[in-house]
Amino acid sequence: MKHRVTRAPRLELEQAGLRLAVGVVVLAVLLLRLISQSKPSAELSQMVWFLAGFVAFAVAITLWTLAGPQVSATRRILGIVADNATITWFMLHMGESGALVVGIYMFVAFGNAFRFGPSYLRISQGAALVGFAFVLFVSDFWSNHVSIGVGLFVALLILPLYVGLLMQRLNQARLDAEQALRECLKQKERLS
Repeated sequence: MKHRVTRAPRLELEQAGLRLAVGVVVLAVLLLRLISQSKPSAELSQMVWFLAGFVAFAVAITLWTLAGPQVSATRRILGIVADNATITWFMLHMGESGALVVGIYMFVAFGNAFRFGPSYLRISQGAALVGFAFVLFVSDFWSNHVSIGVGLFVALLILPLYVGLLMQRLNQARLDAEQALRECLKQKERLS
């Protein structure tokens, strides 16, 4: 098993592990709520089953990552879709409490950006915008709180773009520093 872990694409395995860990923790919390109630609501039961499916998906992606040592755009995109669909599903079912979850759209987008690059930031941001727009139109709560929803939508639109720009500048500064270091080392060799 250790051999598989060392051969797996580190960043994909990290993302898969995070997805699995968060899913397991949330599932555990929901299960505790479910078993602690004498008459749990049908909605809580649905949330538990939905999240159990998400955790099963997370296990499958993790095992796939361990089994296939090559980088996989398909795995990454499936993960982005699953993450954003899960956030969207919870926002649809949580009503006002869904406001606690909206920031996870950005967490997912930023995580994909820093691990996999700007293309995955845009894919994740697009999925978040589609998901949240769906929530704004379908959810009774969000349909009645359009101003708040539009403000959050604008944040989902602008913040990932800004982070992408900062990432580009940071990467360029790193490349410039590496080039300056190489030139400095060459100059030092010539003087020796």
